[in-house]
Amino acid sequence: MSNKCSCGTLWLFLTGTMKIGMLYFTTALLMVLFFCSSCRSEEGPGGKVQQQETEQALSLGGKIRNSSRMIREIRKGLKAHSSAITVSFSYGSDLFADLNEVVEEWMDAAQAETGVPDEGDYIRYQLGGYTYKSTSEQKEDRWYYKVRIEPSYYTFFSEEKEVTAQVRKIRRKFHFWPWTASAVKIEAIYDYLCKNVRYDKVHRKNPYYHKRSTAYGALVQKTATCQGYCTAMYRLLQEEKIPCRIVTGTAGDEELHAWLIVELDGLWYLLDPTWDAGQEEYRYLLTGTDAFAGGGPVRQSGSEKTDASDNDVQRVENRSGEETLIPHLAGSGFLTQEFLRNHPMAKDNYR
Repeated sequence: MSNKCSCGTLWLFLTGTMKIGMLYFTTALLMVLFFCSSCRSEEGPGGKVQQQETEQALSLGGKIRNSSRMIREIRKGLKAHSSAITVSFSYGSDLFADLNEVVEEWMDAAQAETGVPDEGDYIRYQLGGYTYKSTSEQKEDRWYYKVRIEPSYYTFFSEEKEVTAQVRKIRRKFHFWPWTASAVKIEAIYDYLCKNVRYDKVHRKNPYYHKRSTAYGALVQKTATCQGYCTAMYRLLQEEKIPCRIVTGTAGDEELHAWLIVELDGLWYLLDPTWDAGQEEYRYLLTGTDAFAGGGPVRQSGSEKTDASDNDVQRVENRSGEETLIPHLAGSGFLTQEFLRNHPMAKDNYR
């Protein structure tokens, strides 16, 4: 079994419009199909390991009156797994050409970090995409719009209730006190996931089975791929009021993968529970950027690859015969000045 994660993203976009008298009718389809395969990190075709701008500021969408209310309504609908979320607004000019940008901004903002455990990245990495339709009508000098967003989810709302119940049960096992240090909580949560969640080898190449990429897969079914591990850990850390983020990028043999960063004492440290799962000693618990390397379970020697044991660290022999660790490389959205300013990374491992 290869310890890789490989995925990609395909965007399909169709628009159309009809004008009948003073009535405008606009339809739009914005579909995001995620495909990913082979990951131990292995997100198969349908897993959603996204590399995207996670700190995008509102531009046009933020100029619309009551845009904050629209975003709250969308977030509320996403949390409730609503099959359709409808928002209405007016604007002083025709937004037909820019409506896609507005909807995209609002959807992104609805998945922004709030500190609430089942919001932010918890929504973002369990959302399978969305479509939307819109109608518009001009009255005097204003245009009135109604937008119907139809999301697709990796889980059912009933399954999210099971996750919440399981989270309560798991937290009771930790016996944390109000004064328990954050580092102790992080280590306990990490240890729980690494010892109790198996890597999902059965469904890794099934493009229609998304549970492997969810907290439901990790916490209820006890089997998941990298995105499921990360979403579960994100939820448990946020329940303890510990700031964290899910990060996507490449690792190992330059394959896409997901891991986490967590804040301690003003600096952010890295975690990779997927690659530490089942191990007696953890390589990727609260590491700094200098030490956050790895891959596997493929060992390379020149151009020849051979399978190694699960979770082995990927190494490449250089010309002198020495082994060099291949690092995790975050996607471009996590390397912006804004993101790094808000998440100053620690170079060294946590003490």
